[in-house]
Amino acid sequence: MLEEGRSFSGREHHCCFLNTGETRFADVSAVTGLDYPDDGRGLAVVDWDQDGDLDCWITNRTAPSIRFLNNDLGAKNHFLAVRLTGHTCNKDAIGARVELVVSDSSRRRISTVRAGEGYLSQSSKWLHFGLGEADSIDRLVIDWPDGTVEEFEDLAIDGR
Repeated sequence: MLEEGRSFSGREHHCCFLNTGETRFADVSAVTGLDYPDDGRGLAVVDWDQDGDLDCWITNRTAPSIRFLNNDLGAKNHFLAVRLTGHTCNKDAIGARVELVVSDSSRRRISTVRAGEGYLSQSSKWLHFGLGEADSIDRLVIDWPDGTVEEFEDLAIDGR
């Protein structure tokens, strides 16, 4: 049995990695200030303040038991947030796959509606797509869990 206040994982700091677009991720834990020694257990990602960037809630074994990290960097990149509601499949659209096509980018933007993705946490069912400097969306394609496919065009950027 562990003594009160002892870590299950050896007092490891929280980690944050940056996708460099190469074969490796860069460890940016310390430079971002996210390397809290809180013995973290869960992470939920959501656009809490609905400003277009993703914020985080972290649950911890040690104090504070929950920590809110407001992403307030002031970046002026574009985004689109989508919340699906199933009518011919499950109401929460769990399992739906969404692809966003932007003409000025070769990168595919794909997200899937999931449930129960983390321990002691649940991220928002809103799908958030970062668009960078792209100022238009060609189309949005939804592959529903029941096998049907829907496409939408002429979507506005920077909205929900």
